[in-house]
Amino acid sequence: MLVLNRIVSDDLSTRGVLVWNGIPVCYSLELPWRGNSRNVSCIPNGDFIGRKVFSSKFGNVIHILGDFDRDGILIHPGIVVGDTRGCILPGLDVNAVGVLKSGKAMVRLLQSVSVEFDFKVRSFDND
Repeated sequence: MLVLNRIVSDDLSTRGVLVWNGIPVCYSLELPWRGNSRNVSCIPNGDFIGRKVFSSKFGNVIHILGDFDRDGILIHPGIVVGDTRGCILPGLDVNAVGVLKSGKAMVRLLQSVSVEFDFKVRSFDND
């Protein structure tokens, strides 16, 4: 199971850690919570399915599937929070506005996970 543990969120972004079967793999950067609105909000906490897919725009990525009234949510490489419209950016380091070495973090993440897997999103104070 891949778990996104959200650590902090502010007006600029939401930052966290992606953990595969109890082992931290990389950091994450998302938009802040804005009511699950398309293109401006991170997805809600919950249980989803992750699936490795190929994107013509980003290459090998993870598609997040679930019932959260949005589609096209990916974990894909990027640099700054402006590179995401509701997706999750991986990085080997993170701050309020960007991630570092996102491509390397994406490779590490793809090497860690199965083709299809359970994906859980939670805030640090939630189960």
